[in-house]
Amino acid sequence: MLRTRLNTRLKGYSLLELMIAIAIVAVLITLMVPPLFEQIYTARVDATARELAASARLARAEARARNQLVYIGAINSRWEQGWRVWVDNGNEVFDGTGADVLVYEINEAAQSILLTTNESVGAVFRVSNSGYLEAKRADGQWRPREAIFTVCESQYTRRVTVSRRIHTTTEVMPNNTCVQANTPVDPPEDG
Repeated sequence: MLRTRLNTRLKGYSLLELMIAIAIVAVLITLMVPPLFEQIYTARVDATARELAASARLARAEARARNQLVYIGAINSRWEQGWRVWVDNGNEVFDGTGADVLVYEINEAAQSILLTTNESVGAVFRVSNSGYLEAKRADGQWRPREAIFTVCESQYTRRVTVSRRIHTTTEVMPNNTCVQANTPVDPPEDG
């Protein structure tokens, strides 16, 4: 009996087919990575902007509820390191003593995010018991002021404006404003 060989091909992929599939996957990954990083940057900037706005609203609520001044200050005078909301013991600095009441703290603000504010606010501002945002002027007097924070990372920038009455607005800034955002903007002074 003669055996006849069946004309069957082994099932599987040739080396050429495998190389083409790997090349297609590599191209797709290359096309997807930049938008993925853009989404990560966008999410981090948005989260920081929301935290700033929420902290200002919290300070206003605490000031009105306690009928006391409530301070918001940058950790180590650098907003990108985080900030605190506290009821002060009278020295306008969070010194960690029992006399200061810590209300809220953000200390994990992303280090790669550049967070700046206008010069009129600097590293500390406060909310009066009547609900007004105040900043210390050069002459040492506290006056109602608007605070403008700029949060940026990579090419994504968001500006958070906290009005004197603690109404917050956030706006997406055009690309390439990350470097320009580092230039402080000082709004006109009140008398």
